[in-house]
Amino acid sequence: MIPIFNLLATVYFSWVLKAPRGTPRIHEIYTPINWVDCGYGLRTRQQSLLLIAGFLRAGTVFFTRCHLVYFWYRLTREQKLGFEAAYRAGCECEIQPCLICKRDCPQPDFRECVWTQKDGDYKIWEGNHSQYSMCVPSMTGNCEWTPIQKSYQYQTPTPEDSLLTQNDIVGF
Repeated sequence: MIPIFNLLATVYFSWVLKAPRGTPRIHEIYTPINWVDCGYGLRTRQQSLLLIAGFLRAGTVFFTRCHLVYFWYRLTREQKLGFEAAYRAGCECEIQPCLICKRDCPQPDFRECVWTQKDGDYKIWEGNHSQYSMCVPSMTGNCEWTPIQKSYQYQTPTPEDSLLTQNDIVGF
């Protein structure tokens, strides 16, 4: 059975990190209505800066609990560096989530990195590659987790470099 998607919120995007060129400005995001279909429920009514990784279909953004949804302030410095400065280097790469700790994770193909969590503990990201690495093409062309150097100096992209027009506010 195909899940029914419901409008989660009208959003104001500060920036879009990765999207096909020509994608229209995004104002709404959708998630399945039901929890059993992996629907996501907002846990706060306060304006929040969130990192959301979903999928784009016909100009509309969809995501589920199985996608990455995380408060920006809780990301490590390395994760922020990776998303703000180096994420576009991995545009050919996709992150395959492995969020069910009791099963074996899928084997990635050459365009994927598998995202795992230590012991299935999603509240504390410690000791795994997603905390201090990013998924980018290697010298062989295969996508793999690459450590982000703490000494890496980055510059936040200017509006001209962004894929989409930027707004000043992010929130629900």
